[in-house]
Amino acid sequence: MDEFVWARQHARRMVLIWVAVVLAITGLVATAAWTIGSNLSGLL
Repeated sequence: MDEFVWARQHARRMVLIWVAVVLAITGLVATAAWTIGSNLSGLL
């Protein structure tokens, strides 16, 4: 029983970590895209 509870907590923690990673990457990509879009005329 203990093992099952630990596995569930571990799975939940992994899901939270993955959600945080995906949100961070999405935020970085959005920021980069917005920055590039804002400076597009200056870059070309």
